[in-house]
Amino acid sequence: ELMPGVAPGYLTRAAVTLVDTVAISLCVVTLFLLASELYPLPVATFISLIYGFGSIAWAYARGTFSEPLVALGLLSAVLCAFHAQKKDRPFWWLLAGLGLGGAMLTRQAAAVMVLPLAAWALLTGWQTARLRGALTNLFALGVPIVVAQGTALAYHMVRFGQPLNTGYEGIYRSVNSLHGLHGLSLSPGKGLLVFVPLVLVGLAGWPSFLRKRPLLGA
Repeated sequence: ELMPGVAPGYLTRAAVTLVDTVAISLCVVTLFLLASELYPLPVATFISLIYGFGSIAWAYARGTFSEPLVALGLLSAVLCAFHAQKKDRPFWWLLAGLGLGGAMLTRQAAAVMVLPLAAWALLTGWQTARLRGALTNLFALGVPIVVAQGTALAYHMVRFGQPLNTGYEGIYRSVNSLHGLHGLSLSPGKGLLVFVPLVLVGLAGWPSFLRKRPLLGA
């Protein structure tokens, strides 16, 4: 044993409990890198610190949830997509696909970002090299996503006996959509707007941001 007197599996459990802490820390760094491309350094620093200490990320950093890894994957995908548009290099779309693919492997619900990122890749490619550029960007983005989704389907097949069974089907069928939306947004127990009122500030500023950065804002 590497550490006499330490219970078997303790180091593994300790490492697992740190995953979310590290993931949220990397989310703050990733958000700062993205914000620094859009705003002056003091503003970018303020945005990233507000996210780290003034949002629900602070609570998630202390647990063992999937959301921090999903957030890291999505933020990485958006950052890489921004650089892909800025530098016109398909390699960045490949990295964006890796980020989104990792988020989808962590939680299948992250797949809702596939269409927005695909549209971003197509429009960016079309503006620079028409059909060839659009298809190149889409291929670079899509390869990691297809590999990640194929891996997830294989896992579901082994675990649940059906590739499309994610283990949440019973939960989804038993929850009313409107009731669930209210619970996740306004309820005192889990409401995002209750625990992170800063979301309202972001929603208020979104129309202006959309006019200045239509692809990123959308």
